[in-house]
Amino acid sequence: MRRARLVSPLLASLALLGAGYLVGRTRRPVPPPLIVERRSDSPLNDVANLPTANSQAATNQFRVNSSGTKDPATPSAEGDVYLCGARTKKGTPCSRRVHGPVRCWQHKGMPAMLPQEKLLVKDQ
Repeated sequence: MRRARLVSPLLASLALLGAGYLVGRTRRPVPPPLIVERRSDSPLNDVANLPTANSQAATNQFRVNSSGTKDPATPSAEGDVYLCGARTKKGTPCSRRVHGPVRCWQHKGMPAMLPQEKLLVKDQ
């Protein structure tokens, strides 16, 4: 008897709760579209997204050596990898790898502790 008395209020409250949830979901405003903006001097330019630029980059990535196997192309001077080399709080040179003789994002504007020749990462 007690069970029969609780079933109808329980179902009614669940129905009201579900209806409130659905009304709340439908009245929620649509989130604004995600817009990704880049700086005008960004190294990622729109020319790199063209199919011709991608196909040229793919063909230049590997070269065929005299034995007919593909070797990775030798990196240019721009592609050299350096260590940041700026003084850290600990007093040691920063070991973050950067492209070119520059400092990492954390040590921008700081001088290097070591000469540039010692910061160049040699290929293994």
